[in-house]
Amino acid sequence: MLLLAAAIWGFGFVAQRLGMDHLEPFAFNGLRFVIGALSLLPLIWIMKRQGRLKGLSDKDFLRRAFAGSLGCGGILFIAASFQQVGLLHTTAANAGFITGLYIVLVPVLGLALKHSTGINTWLGCAVAVVGLYFLSVGDDFSISYGDGLQLIGALFWAMHILAVDHFAARVAPVVLACVYRV
Repeated sequence: MLLLAAAIWGFGFVAQRLGMDHLEPFAFNGLRFVIGALSLLPLIWIMKRQGRLKGLSDKDFLRRAFAGSLGCGGILFIAASFQQVGLLHTTAANAGFITGLYIVLVPVLGLALKHSTGINTWLGCAVAVVGLYFLSVGDDFSISYGDGLQLIGALFWAMHILAVDHFAARVAPVVLACVYRV
């Protein structure tokens, strides 16, 4: 399942790159996230009917959902925008490798938030960087303007992971994800 998830993630960059032949970066992202939000609506409806989502009509819940969605959605918008615009100026392989560095940036940024990080995390980060390099980068790896945009995007993807971690403890994650994708 992990290999399948990695393959889908990797092929996503190729699809994004090909999508740029037909749509501008912001139109692509807008359509992508509206489809994502709409796909969650049936799940929310089913979970609400099963009683697995309590307090959806509670004003405090709605305030937390709106605040969390605004924060996560804003960071997601910035991350996805840097990624899409960067794809105009770099290869899908470079974009995949550089964006994948968010895996390493999450624990680094987590240190600033006083998250504890053990040696296994740092070893995992090192293995992730080496693995991402071998999976994504060919012989002609070079740094371009698009690569810089991807790196800034990776920083925001890491911030997005930390924001989702923070808000998902306060709001049902499926509601959070649906609202901030719209």
